[in-house]
Amino acid sequence: MNIQRNLAIMALLVLMAAILSACSFGVVVGSGRTTTETRAVSDFSAVDFAFIGDLAITQGNEESLTITGDDNIVPLIRTSVRDGVLHIDASPANIGRTVIPLHYELTVKELNAVSLSGLGNIEVDSLESPDVSLGLSGAGSLNVGNLAANNLAVNMSGLGSANLAGEVNKQAVNVSGAGSYYARDLRSQA
Repeated sequence: MNIQRNLAIMALLVLMAAILSACSFGVVVGSGRTTTETRAVSDFSAVDFAFIGDLAITQGNEESLTITGDDNIVPLIRTSVRDGVLHIDASPANIGRTVIPLHYELTVKELNAVSLSGLGNIEVDSLESPDVSLGLSGAGSLNVGNLAANNLAVNMSGLGSANLAGEVNKQAVNVSGAGSYYARDLRSQA
């Protein structure tokens, strides 16, 4: 009886190993070789970050995006502008783990909406716009260092935190996920 049980366990382990190895077929794993790629981006005032990594956003006179990471992962990252929104996501390829952490540097002329629907962190050093909308439906953190706006709308349905500082006239905050909203350094009239 003990031998049959051991054989059954061994057969189950072999079957599980076969299934798991089949699941990893076609997965792209980071090469460990660093590359930096500059992408042409323009005509957007909102960003939807739907992949993994750390995104740093600054306001400036020109729009630009650089991506640093594994040389076989960076080409699989899609960037497109649709209806005034810069979308950063991944091609349909099955991307496994990265060896080199993905880092994005985005310079914008104008920005009124930022959304994190992927896994990572977004850092905005300074943001000035009449109306600002911030969304967190993924997992990670959304940090805005020096925000100046008339109206602020924050919608958090993911897992993570929003940390804001600066000054707004009005703010409307909706937290329905497992997240935290920190605005101790954000002055608000209402």
